[in-house]
Amino acid sequence: KQWLHDQDVFEWSDPQAGAIVYARCDGIDSLRLVEDLRKEKSVLVVPGAHFLMDNYLRFGFGSEPQKLKAGLNRVADFLKTVAGRRPQVESPKSKVKSRKSNPFAG
Repeated sequence: KQWLHDQDVFEWSDPQAGAIVYARCDGIDSLRLVEDLRKEKSVLVVPGAHFLMDNYLRFGFGSEPQKLKAGLNRVADFLKTVAGRRPQVESPKSKVKSRKSNPFAG
């Protein structure tokens, strides 16, 4: 739960039972994101698109704590890299730069 909160890109509901959480990240192509994550960081996450929930990622947290933490750290590193790839767009009203594009949008 703390890891999801720290990423500042997900919305989720705590699971009532079990060891799976669906985390929402608006504007993503979940298939593309998990494929790139697998290639670049050797981490497997299930795309929400497999469950007709494309803006979601499915995280399982039932593995050994050390392995889980290592995998989540690689996901966090990947998300930081992805954020750096997004072009900065200057808002005409506020003159503040904002992230308007998602490299994993469909």
